[in-house]
Amino acid sequence: NSLVLNYAKKDIEGAEPWMKEGLMQKLGYAAVDVREWATAKEAATEMIVMSEQKDYRGSDPGMLKHSALTIRGLVEFGLSDMAAADKTLVESMRVRGETLMRGSGPSFRLAQLMLKNGRKQAVDEFLVLVGESVWRESSKAADWRKALAAGKVPNFGGWSGVY
Repeated sequence: NSLVLNYAKKDIEGAEPWMKEGLMQKLGYAAVDVREWATAKEAATEMIVMSEQKDYRGSDPGMLKHSALTIRGLVEFGLSDMAAADKTLVESMRVRGETLMRGSGPSFRLAQLMLKNGRKQAVDEFLVLVGESVWRESSKAADWRKALAAGKVPNFGGWSGVY
C-alpha cells in the first residue's frame, strides 16, 4: 500500500550506501503494488546500475539485477507493454546471482502474473533458465514446464523469491 511506499522512500533518504540495495528493492516492489510506475522504474534502473558497478559491495549483484529486472517487468506489464515484459522476464534469469540465488531462488512474481494473462511462451523460456540455474530447487522447473505443456498453470507455491 501507499504507506509502505512512503516508508520505503523515507528509509532510502538517510540510508548508508550498504543498506541501499534492500531498500531500493523494497521501494520498487512497493511502488509496483500501488501502481506508481515511474517510481518503480526508477528504482529498478538504479538497482541495475548498482549491480553493474565494479566496486559493488552488496550481497549478490546478480540477485540484485534479477530483482531489478523483475520490478521492471512488472512495470512493463502494468503499462500493458507485453512484448517488453516477456523479454524482461526471460532476461531476469540470464543473470547469475550465485549467493542468494542459490538459496532463496528467483522471484516468480512476474511469471505468475504473466501466466494468469496467457503469456505461456515467455514463462516457459523463463523456466528453462530456472532449470539451468544454480538455485537449489532448480529441478522443480522441469515439472512446472510439464504442467505448462499440459495446459495447466504451474503452482510455484512458496517459491516466489523475496517479494
